[in-house]
Amino acid sequence: VLNNIDSISVKELEESFSKSIYKTTINLIINEKRELQLKEAQDYINKVLQKESFTKYFSFRYSDRISVFLCFIIVFMFAFIFDRDKKYNVNDMIFSKPIKSVEYISGKYLGALIPVITLTMLVTVMISFITYFKFKNETYKISILDIINANLLYVFPSVIFASLFIMLLSIILKNGIAVIPIYIFYFIIMVKQDLNLNIFMRFIIRTDGGFYDQIDIENFNLIIQNRILYLLLAIILFILSVVSWKKTKSLKGEIKNNLFKRIFRFGKI
Repeated sequence: VLNNIDSISVKELEESFSKSIYKTTINLIINEKRELQLKEAQDYINKVLQKESFTKYFSFRYSDRISVFLCFIIVFMFAFIFDRDKKYNVNDMIFSKPIKSVEYISGKYLGALIPVITLTMLVTVMISFITYFKFKNETYKISILDIINANLLYVFPSVIFASLFIMLLSIILKNGIAVIPIYIFYFIIMVKQDLNLNIFMRFIIRTDGGFYDQIDIENFNLIIQNRILYLLLAIILFILSVVSWKKTKSLKGEIKNNLFKRIFRFGKI
């Protein structure tokens, strides 16, 4: 039959036949691959959930999302924490009163931090109960405390460190607008997962791998050490904030005293 067909027709027929075989082969491979992946995933998930609770792995994803979100938005809350006092002329009253630096910094910091922590904790508890009642009749293991514990371990230390870092920058730079780009640049570096940074360099612990990825004992110990390190750094940042504001207060007082002395001398003359 092929002898009665010209060379162009033979070439077209071969190409059409090859494409048909190629498409059929690819479809078979894709279908087999999808079925194999689905079965392997189901077996792996069932195996993992026999060891640990479902809420533990859900808490990894939740804590990752909430820590990134909070550590980003708090810059707009803490960067202007002292600018409001300047705007409403509260500084003059504060500098003239015998208010201790540690009391002032503690009051300003806790006044901004407590609402954030309280709201986050309320949302976390609510999600924990919703997850518990939604999956309690399933075969999965469920624990109300998993999501709450993940918040305490992954979220709060990061928020405490980041908020104190922002507050210290605000005192040193004396301008909330100047704080924002510096912190956001630092935040972007810390939040990116594709950078090969040592875990001790990250104040945000990312747990956004596979949904059922497990954290082994060695990595968990590193995470605990990281959390302790950044809580200690947070204490240092708080002390530096108190010292920096105290120097600012002393400088303001010295400037005013010199001004009054000059006015008094001028009046005397």
